[in-house]
Amino acid sequence: MVEDGNARLLDLLIQKYERKRWYCQPTDDMHIEARKANTSTASSRQIDTSVASHSAQAVSSFCNSLC
Repeated sequence: MVEDGNARLLDLLIQKYERKRWYCQPTDDMHIEARKANTSTASSRQIDTSVASHSAQAVSSFCNSLC
């Protein structure tokens, strides 16, 4: 039974990668969506770093108050 699952998975992988059965040619719309996704990811990274720096300052001030 497990071998049947492995054979099916192998067949799906062959269809996808070797025969490119589900391949979609990139379009201009896809490029625009990718750019939007990348810019939103970059802005969220900037927010994450500012939160991290504020957290580090809070932790260091807390440690200093204990000493």
